[in-house]
Amino acid sequence: MKNRKTHIFLRTQALFVLLGALMLLVSCSDSSTEPDKGITISGQVVLEETGRPASYDNIHVAAYLVSGSDSELESALELFPAGAIDINSDELFDYRDQTPLVTVMADGSGNFSMTGVSGGDYRIVVFKEGYGFDILGPITVEQSKDVGVVNLYAETTIDVNTIDANYTFAGGRHYVIDGDLFALETSTIVIESGAWVRLTTGSSLNLMGNVFASGSPQDPFHICCNDGYQSFPPSSRSYEKFQNIHFYPTCYIGDLSHGIIENYQVVYSDIEITLSKMVFRDGVTGVVGTGITANGCLFDSFSDTAVIMEEDSGFEYCIFLRSNEGFESYGITCMVANCYFASCFMGLYVGDCDMNINHNVFVGNDYGIALSGSVATIEYNKFDGNTIAIEFNRLYAVDPHFIKCTAIVSDNNFYLGSGEYYVENAGIHDMNWGEHTNSNGVSGPVQGIHNYWDESDIDTYIRDDEEYTDHIVYEFIYSPVSTRPVDFVGIQ
Repeated sequence: MKNRKTHIFLRTQALFVLLGALMLLVSCSDSSTEPDKGITISGQVVLEETGRPASYDNIHVAAYLVSGSDSELESALELFPAGAIDINSDELFDYRDQTPLVTVMADGSGNFSMTGVSGGDYRIVVFKEGYGFDILGPITVEQSKDVGVVNLYAETTIDVNTIDANYTFAGGRHYVIDGDLFALETSTIVIESGAWVRLTTGSSLNLMGNVFASGSPQDPFHICCNDGYQSFPPSSRSYEKFQNIHFYPTCYIGDLSHGIIENYQVVYSDIEITLSKMVFRDGVTGVVGTGITANGCLFDSFSDTAVIMEEDSGFEYCIFLRSNEGFESYGITCMVANCYFASCFMGLYVGDCDMNINHNVFVGNDYGIALSGSVATIEYNKFDGNTIAIEFNRLYAVDPHFIKCTAIVSDNNFYLGSGEYYVENAGIHDMNWGEHTNSNGVSGPVQGIHNYWDESDIDTYIRDDEEYTDHIVYEFIYSPVSTRPVDFVGIQ
């Protein structure tokens, strides 16, 4: 009996030893594959003072995870030749529209540390009331990272009504304009790369003298509304707009390039200007002007019209997105070439104009092009998924006696689209009601030959006098057609 008990004891003891060894093995295995408990992003904020003591209280530091890019904008940018548009979409980041992943306060020396962050791509926003903010990134974080020193400069509030001498908005600094500011004829305004000019709600910037405003793709200048930037986090994601920027007849613009102008009512110009690599977005009306030439610009999200032209002008390699109307022109001679129009109610409206429209892309608009009383050449364009690709209509004509259009519509590609941009009718509406002629005394028909149609039954996509004889007085001639997509169509 004693031997049996001893044997059982030894077996039990051996079993405990084995279980202990297994637990130790599992423990060792777990420790070797234990997930990272988090990454730390650290740095130091330095306040650059202008004659007042530094106070490091209430410095906010926030990390924003870089989410998916603006797919619609990225799709547009891919169509352009290298260098045609050098907008850096990273510079369009607006933290007022985002929710931070982590927010911390810097200590009394300006040091900050954000722990428990997962690996990924981040933007870091540093904010202090009275100093504005700085945005770092995107920064790729795979392990703990020190982003170094972040300088914040005391912001400058401009509450005077006039500037009559030289004034520079310096790069990396923030300026708040509170009220209507007039830069007189004797002034020279310089806006440097990386400067932030923030106007309070209802304020305006009126330029009568010399203007030199130039940024870079990586560090554009900004002109925007101050609403939402006074505190952190923003009190609301619905922020107001400043009133306007006005270029007066006496103004001379030496440079206007690589800048972002947003959150406003209207930019109005009384002079001929050239816009190069500019971004205009989030407004009521983008740019209204006389004799404006634009190259490589983005016009995005306008509740009324992105561009209204009242004098001869030319737009090339520009993007018009998500607006009620992309481009509107009256009584002018104009060329629109190599541009992209998408997600607008009306991409391009032509009223009483002599218009050359070539090598553009129209995607997902209610109306790609609408014309009233105009002479137009529409060639080598791509129409894809627009409810109506082209409409001839007197509804918007300035002079009701000149409602008929003389148009050549040739060598274009028409597609029904796909996905969210699929439409059952991607064709042409010929809605010139009445018996009037246009300003050249010419009345239809509209010549539309050598176009490619992504639909064998073309008659179902053409609305002309053959179907609405009580309203429409001439037909759209679309034969002969191209049996295959036309080459060299769209942006070149």
